[in-house]
Amino acid sequence: MLDRIRKLILEGRLQEAQEVLDSQDTEGVHACELLDEQARIFSWSGRPTEASWIRRRLWREHRDRVPAWVQRLVELGGRGRWIQAEELIFAGEPPLARHEEEQSRWLSSLANHCIELRDFREARRILDEHPDPGHPWVHVDRVQLLHAEDQLDQALEACRKGLEEHPVSLALRLREADLLHLLQEKEPCLQRYRDLAEGAQTPFPAFGLGSALMFFQEKEEALAVYEGLLETFPLRRPYSEAIHLILVPICRELADDTAVEQHLQASGRRAERFREAWAKPSPGERIELPVPFVRQSHMTCAPATLSALLSFFGETVSQDGIAEAITYQGTASWAQRQWCRDHGILRRAFEFDREKCRELIRRGLPFSLSLRGVDSAHLVAVVGFDEALDTW
Repeated sequence: MLDRIRKLILEGRLQEAQEVLDSQDTEGVHACELLDEQARIFSWSGRPTEASWIRRRLWREHRDRVPAWVQRLVELGGRGRWIQAEELIFAGEPPLARHEEEQSRWLSSLANHCIELRDFREARRILDEHPDPGHPWVHVDRVQLLHAEDQLDQALEACRKGLEEHPVSLALRLREADLLHLLQEKEPCLQRYRDLAEGAQTPFPAFGLGSALMFFQEKEEALAVYEGLLETFPLRRPYSEAIHLILVPICRELADDTAVEQHLQASGRRAERFREAWAKPSPGERIELPVPFVRQSHMTCAPATLSALLSFFGETVSQDGIAEAITYQGTASWAQRQWCRDHGILRRAFEFDREKCRELIRRGLPFSLSLRGVDSAHLVAVVGFDEALDTW
């Protein structure tokens, strides 16, 4: 019975998996394994709160079983509690796996943890020593590892190799579409997402399709996809509020101000600032300059931003070339200045002022903006503004 549930989850047939889980056929199956599968169904169904409840219950009641430890790592990782996850792995005493499936799940969790911490060597060692290299989750983990290493072409190749062995794996099919999106292969990307979204019992294919449509400037279809998501799936917060917030700029660009106001009201607390700006009378000016998109690699926000802005002004310079010259665990401001001087680029620093920055955009001058935290920073290209929403 568990094998049947796992197969249905693998294929994304979540409603059928839930029906089997709710049936009387589960008698004799350990409660820990049933809760484990329920957490996975909730996760794939876009119900994070319910999944979190199940994970915490598993940890309270069944920490002598491997599934409880697997779900505990998922819970800690989802909340960004990496130190606690490290303590669990190295200071705890995980129970022995009772069968191959538990062993595979535990090793997959360890590999995922290492990938999140960018310990790629250890993640690869775990996967290379996996007793079942053909397990579908091993293929998923290898794709994730290559993706995290910014080896997108190799990740796509590994994904397709996995699909040869597991053609119905929803996780692998989704990752193939995601990678085609990142590689900016428009038609195959959209076709994969559309195929996955049609009749899907999970919202994630439609999430991916909507995001890709936005990237490829197919705004009207994106609107239909996101509205369909809200109608088809009983999404809870934060997913439902996030979709309403995504719909705000789409409706704004399509000049449907009534819909903008409706989605703002449904976007929860995170949209409070936008609601306040929308309520104020303003000219409602909206400008977006055609600055090419450059997807950054790991910690190459500055080279990617420089590459995008230079491309807008007619100079083609790859972010890899810039990063090789000035980036190491991020890019220092002085290194950016020196690179610009060395390449004859006039660069000026200024403090952010809303009206002055809007005037730059009006004059066709995009610029970079440094977002600073306590111990980190992030460089982005500002390519436009929406005065009515006070957004950039």
